[in-house]
Amino acid sequence: SLTGLQLPADIGDAHPDDGVEPAELMPDLHVLPGIWTPVTGYDTLLRRLRSLCQQGRIGSVLPVAYDWRLSNRYNAARLATIVEPALERWRASSPDRADAALVFVCHSMGGLLARRVATQLSQVGQHDAQHAACALAVRGLIKQPSHPLEQVLSRRPRHPSDAARWSWR
Repeated sequence: SLTGLQLPADIGDAHPDDGVEPAELMPDLHVLPGIWTPVTGYDTLLRRLRSLCQQGRIGSVLPVAYDWRLSNRYNAARLATIVEPALERWRASSPDRADAALVFVCHSMGGLLARRVATQLSQVGQHDAQHAACALAVRGLIKQPSHPLEQVLSRRPRHPSDAARWSWR
């Protein structure tokens, strides 16, 4: 039941240890396939990103879901523990990827989490100008980002402090 998802009032930035873990990004809900899709999730966006990967136009896609009930500080810290090792593995997998950068494609609150991670990485010096994290927030409807996805993903910040300027508004 939904009441079972309620968090304790004093949860702060902790995890409630209630067994709820984010499993995947929200999928589309097709009630009448091809006719009525009342919930548009991230299926189309993920298909497009994976297609760009297969074409060699972008590097890798790592979808990360989060528990929207928990604090942004908790979720950003969790995001960092997922993307930092993934980036290091990606860089180590080929000499051509040694200067690979993180590119966050986000919607709504996910953009706040990615911005926090990008800011933290640049502040602690884990990413210099060649290893900058770039935060991108897709606003509005998932199917209609503000800019063509390929155009934005092909850009690269020159310095970690540029990440804040890379958010779509």
